[in-house]
Formats: sequence, structure tokens, C-alpha cells
Amino acid sequence: MLVGTWAAADWAIRFYERHGFRLVSPERKTELLRTYWTIPDRQIEASVVLANPPFDGA
Repeated sequence: MLVGTWAAADWAIRFYERHGFRLVSPERKTELLRTYWTIPDRQIEASVVLANPPFDGA
């Protein structure tokens, strides 16, 4: 499962991490956001993606 949120939303990131999600790399984040979400480039820059189970990029 993938979850996207604002990079500045520390409380949200901590919540997801407590529930087994892990941040994906910045490079993979951009690829995932462009593949699964329809959002502007500025929002991609200001977002993070977390994965559960942790995403190894393979």
C-alpha cells in the first residue's frame, strides 16, 4: 500500500511510520506520484510517499 502526504506534515509521517509504513527514496517517490496520482509538479516536490510493506524498488 502506498500513501502520499505533504513532506511538512511531520505528524502524518510519524503516524504512518508507527503503523509500519516507510518513506520511499526521493527518486522513487517522484516516479510513484507521477504513476499513481494526478498532481502538479509543485505538489510532487512538496510531497513524500510511504509504503507498507516497505518498498524496495524492485
